[in-house]
Amino acid sequence: VANVLTIGSTTASASTTIQAGSGATGLKLSAAGNVQVVPATGSSASPTASITMNNRVGVATFTGFTTANAGGAQTYTINNTTILTTSAVLVTVTNLNASTNGAFLTTTGIIQAAGSLSIHTANNGAGALGAGDNVLISFWILS
Repeated sequence: VANVLTIGSTTASASTTIQAGSGATGLKLSAAGNVQVVPATGSSASPTASITMNNRVGVATFTGFTTANAGGAQTYTINNTTILTTSAVLVTVTNLNASTNGAFLTTTGIIQAAGSLSIHTANNGAGALGAGDNVLISFWILS
């Protein structure tokens, strides 16, 4: 029999705070379980390098880019009012390689400001981004 436990409310004005004591483990989530954080999603169409997403966890999809191979660079901007100059932010960059061109995007740097992130990337692959090679930037604002 499945057990379902609902804590809090799903309305827009509700909030839920779960606190842990000062013990060695604090709040512990078991890796054996199914722990998920469902991100907000947004898309910026062909090829616009900025998007506004005012969420703490998100995936921004950028379409239509053809960043050249052998060091071609591109900067993507995520505008987000929850980002402070003191925020801790985790960011990853991936591309789908639907074209099979072999584009290999790497993050070369991130500039954080109040309200935005500038994610600088370079293509270190053999080919340029091609048709369907959407660039996905995932972020999690921790504080």
